[in-house]
Amino acid sequence: MIEKRSQLFLQTTVFLATLMLLILGAMPALAFVPDNSVRTSSIVNGAVTTAKLADRAVTTEKIKLSTLLNRNMANAIISNAKIMDNVITSEKIQDNTILNRDMANNIISTAKLRDNSVANAKIIDGVVTSTKIANGAVATANIADGAVATANIADGGNYRQDS
Repeated sequence: MIEKRSQLFLQTTVFLATLMLLILGAMPALAFVPDNSVRTSSIVNGAVTTAKLADRAVTTEKIKLSTLLNRNMANAIISNAKIMDNVITSEKIQDNTILNRDMANNIISTAKLRDNSVANAKIIDGVVTSTKIANGAVATANIADGAVATANIADGGNYRQDS
């Protein structure tokens, strides 16, 4: 009987000691977690930190769409090859950033020019012909002294051109 009591006492002591170690978290054997034994549901929010991730552990496939922000991008990280067609719109272009070298030849049409936006300095000599001057557009103040010869003055509503 004493032997059974000793055995029971020993078992109880071992049980209580093990229970104490479990409660206090001091049992090193429980610190070992076999591979592939942790489920997503067992991970507390915020428990996986950058320091706990292995190098190159986060791949493109693991990044949720629309989650990368400007602050996540290094300077000059996105090349032209990475930009899809038709994704850069006027709203996305900063004012005063498009230069002459950025525009193809003949890209700006007459319809895109504001009224009175072409200065005399931009008009090539000899390109304004009489067919491009509207009737009544030339007033006396626009005619330089000596610019009109007597032969070019209308005679009864008709005029002659210098030959």
